[in-house]
Amino acid sequence: GNVWEWTRSPYQPYPYDSTDNGGGLQADALWVIRGGSFADPEAFVRAANRGRADPGARRPFIGFRVSISR
Repeated sequence: GNVWEWTRSPYQPYPYDSTDNGGGLQADALWVIRGGSFADPEAFVRAANRGRADPGARRPFIGFRVSISR
């Protein structure tokens, strides 16, 4: 897409425990965003690109992907 995408992962530097599920996080914790956006250089816009953001802050270049489980 044209925006960074939110994930359900709290941000932690690699390596981290994927089974942690964010237990004991601080209230001001940052969350992982992936991909890149229209505001980034072309070379950085890829699924493997990982960043972090404050979920309470609104930005025009961060969004989410709607999905459905069947």
